[in-house]
Parts: sequence; structure tokens; C-alpha cells
Amino acid sequence: MAKSAAPVLEASDFQRRLKRLFELIETGKIRFIEDQVPETVAALKRVKRLPDGTFDLSTVDGPVRALCMTVDFMEYRANPKFDHATMDLPPLSLPRLDALRTSDNAFLTDLIDASNLVRKYMMMVASVIPDASIDSARYAILAGHAVRLFKLYDTFLYLIVADRSEMAMILLRALAETAINFAFLLNNNDPNLIRTFHKASLAYEKKLWDELEQRRQTPPLPIEQRMQDGAKRAILRAGFKLEEISWSDRNWGGDVSSKARTTDLISLYEFAFRPMSHNVHGTWHDLEFHHLEHKDGQYHPCLHYTDAQPQLIEGATVVCLGLVRLYVQVVASGQSLEISLRLQDLEEWFRQMSSLHETFVTASKGNKSVQATDDEAPGVGNST
Repeated sequence: MAKSAAPVLEASDFQRRLKRLFELIETGKIRFIEDQVPETVAALKRVKRLPDGTFDLSTVDGPVRALCMTVDFMEYRANPKFDHATMDLPPLSLPRLDALRTSDNAFLTDLIDASNLVRKYMMMVASVIPDASIDSARYAILAGHAVRLFKLYDTFLYLIVADRSEMAMILLRALAETAINFAFLLNNNDPNLIRTFHKASLAYEKKLWDELEQRRQTPPLPIEQRMQDGAKRAILRAGFKLEEISWSDRNWGGDVSSKARTTDLISLYEFAFRPMSHNVHGTWHDLEFHHLEHKDGQYHPCLHYTDAQPQLIEGATVVCLGLVRLYVQVVASGQSLEISLRLQDLEEWFRQMSSLHETFVTASKGNKSVQATDDEAPGVGNST
């Protein structure tokens, strides 16, 4: 099971939050009663301030890190344009965890029921009103990822419900990559990263422009001229010049694997991104398990779809919930408290359902670990 995206403060942002935290303490705006929170007070006393006014981050323990994550919430300023807005959160009406479930379909039915509630929360979080303090360029990229994640999850569920399991697995890879990129951007508040992210997508436009330029005829074909003009407009609209973009710009922030490691989502990469390459690219593995059947020493076309497995929903949902919880904390900290608690409760329900389902599968297999058998494609029977 993949972990949810853990908040990782970028060093400069960490220093900013530490400085503001100690300013609030020193001016009396934050006070601690030592005998009630002795560990927190002791951790604060261990923090060392360097001669230049910054802090030695190696001396900062968990309680202080937790306080740093809430500094912006303590001084939350609502966007004045939307001070009248409220969010009516749907109730957490979930299937009972202690209900008797005697088949995969029983688990799948309850998971889909709960996933419909997750869809509502993901929609609401993607539409949350940003704090006035967040940089508009960063917000645009983060909000775009929040919407993309919702749409991928929404369509992924649609395919599961329609018993289009192998098609859902194609989307699962896109969802996994989006989740990893989203987590990486949420955990790195660096203006240069925003610029790099923009340039990465423009690299494909510049590649197209260069290819058309090499093939350019005199006079140019109308369709080629339109394509070249469109690529140039996309680059200029983003605030760049043609000569500022190159094909090497397409690699932003490292490869997917390295970004997954830095955001604590490497298990998502290993169990959802990499294995689903088979489904995306149509390898022999995909053909053999999903589009052919073997009988009497011969392969024959197999036009029916693979049955959905509960594990597909369990892992994807836990990851999505962790990400949207972090998203609302980053872009709208003042609105995040109640929403975060609801999302955390939802995430915990799915984690417990995953555990219950694993217990059921293990028992049904004769107390053996779940492994891919000759008639089960690897990846399908494993939590993401």
C-alpha cells in the first residue's frame, strides 16, 4: 500500500516558518504551559539559532516541525474577494467496517459506494478558494493538478464500475504519475521549479517548431505554417522566447522514480506506475493476460473484460486523499482544519477496508500470501 504524500518543507520555507514561529513566541502571541506540553517546550529549547539569524535545521525535532506546518494557519488571511464564501461539507456516511463480506464483489460494492463520497470531496477541494498569500503562478499549477487528479480518479472509477478493468489500469498509470508530480510540486515551494515546469511542456512545442522548420518548403504548406504558428504562440504566451526553449527542458525535477522517492511515494511508483506500463504500451504481458485466452495449445481472441479487483480502488483512493489533504493545507490553510479531518477519516476507512480485504483474501487462499497465479496478472492482485 502506498503511503500518502508526507509534507516535506523546502529549506528556505522551513527557515521562514521557524523565524515566524519564534517571533510569535517571543512577542507573546503564542504561549505554552510547560507542564502541559513538556516535550514541545523541550524541543523548542533545543533549536539552535546560527550567528546569521537562521536556524540549524538538524536541531529541529518533530514537535517543532509540526508547529512550523501550522504557522501560516495561525495567521491565516482569507482572500477578501471571497470573504462571504462557505463550504457545506457532505456527511461521512460510509458502509460499516464490521459488516460481513464474503466475496470480492461485496468489498468492491462498498468501496465504490465510499469512493463516490471521495469524488465529492476531491471536487470540493479542487474548487477551494485560495488564500490571498499564495503566489498566483504556483496556485495555477497546483490547482490544475488537483482538477486533473479528480478527473482521472472519476474516470478510473467509471471504468471500474463498467467492468473495464484493463482500461482502468491504463488510467491508473496516468493517475500515479499525476499524483507523484503533484506531491513533488506541493512539497517544493521554489519559484524556479514553476518556471522549469512551464518550460518542460514547451519543449514539445519547440521540438515541433524545429521539425517543421527543417522541413519548411517555399512557400510553406498552409497546415505546416498553422502548426508552427501555434507552437510559437504557445511559447510566447507562456512568457518565453523561442530561443529560450530546448528539447532538454522536458525533464523537470528529475525522472518519475526520483520524484517518487523524495515525496515518499515510491511504493506508488513500484506498484501502480511501473507495472501499468504493460497496459499503456500493449506488451505481450498485457495481450496474454487481458486480450487472449490459451486453450489446447493455441491462443484465441478474448473479447470479454477482466473483472475488477478491490485492490485497484483501495490504493489509488488512499493516495488521492492524502494528496488533496496536503493540497488544501498548502493553498487554503485557513479552510483546511475541518476538511483535513474529514479527509483523514476517509483515508483511515479505506486503509481499514484494505486490511480487512487482505485478511479475507488470505483466508480464502488457505492462509497463503496473495500471489499472482497463472490466471491472474501481476499487479492486479496487489495493492497500489
